[in-house]
Amino acid sequence: MNHLAKRLGPVLLVAGLTIIIACISAGGEQVTKNSVSMMANETRAMHYYLHDNDVQFVIEIIPSGSKADILLLDVEQLKLAVEGVQPKPLVELKGVDGADFKPQHDRELYVLFIRNMSDHGISAYITRISSGIQRDIAYLGIGTITLGFLSLVIAISERK
Repeated sequence: MNHLAKRLGPVLLVAGLTIIIACISAGGEQVTKNSVSMMANETRAMHYYLHDNDVQFVIEIIPSGSKADILLLDVEQLKLAVEGVQPKPLVELKGVDGADFKPQHDRELYVLFIRNMSDHGISAYITRISSGIQRDIAYLGIGTITLGFLSLVIAISERK
């Protein structure tokens, strides 16, 4: 056991530090943009996989004065909607010409619905801004460092 703990400890420490460094270096701001065009009374759906960092959506409806309904559903609420049950969206905005929101979310797939409520075609410009570190990956790094440290402590204590 002492031989395994002595060799495993440093490996886990280095692996944990590598995970933490990668998590921090990738933790800046990431911006994705896309646009969709819709005819009168048309609905479009876009899917997003959201990580467990901070996420903000900024949606602009063009031309000015056009109105749209915006819904953000997680997979469970989407299943309920497909089954005919009224979903409870994370975000529901009605008759807006734009939106800026930060949904409270977990790491999973989400579907953003935009319905054109105008009697003419519109374009929706969607900007998603992800910022901060992904907390679950940081926790993995911290846990790996802790295991490495404990392995070293066990190796040292068995040597005495």
